[in-house]
Amino acid sequence: MDSTVSSRAVRLLIFARVYHFLPNTKSVIRTNLSCIGHCRAIWALDLIHLSLF
Repeated sequence: MDSTVSSRAVRLLIFARVYHFLPNTKSVIRTNLSCIGHCRAIWALDLIHLSLF
């Protein structure tokens, strides 16, 4: 359970950083982000998390 919680925290941190450094593309990401795209983004972040740790 601790690993899933930490991975979610890392995921939220990555999302927060991306949204912080890319404020101009926020609306574009929101409008173009479909369910499949969202799932793919989370899957990619999980791969990054696994590669980091």
